[in-house]
Amino acid sequence: FFLCGLAHPRMPRLVNQAVVGTPVEVVVLCSVEGHELCGEARPYAVYRVLVSEGEREWRIRRRWSDLRILVAELNAKHADDLRASGVPIPDFSSHGLRLAHQMLELKFLNSRAASMQSLLRAYLS
Repeated sequence: FFLCGLAHPRMPRLVNQAVVGTPVEVVVLCSVEGHELCGEARPYAVYRVLVSEGEREWRIRRRWSDLRILVAELNAKHADDLRASGVPIPDFSSHGLRLAHQMLELKFLNSRAASMQSLLRAYLS
């Protein structure tokens, strides 16, 4: 739901192809390109994410709350697999206590974009 075709941003992943039944190597790249502000009355940030698989690319926009939902679902459904993988998953803070105008400051948004990139890379490994 958060990304199309999850895999490590720089490493190949084997995917079973139901029709043929043989594994196919698929390389998926993921990059948080930045953020933008949306909404006039109640502004909020949206993060731009580039997902590519071979020749195909998707540019998607996701809010921080979408990442919170992804983290919760992955932890609920795959906690044992995540621990067994040995990949260090960065800590995730959903929002924290901040005033609304502080959550729209450039430094804060850049920090969140970097955190989103780290989390996605860790989950995709």
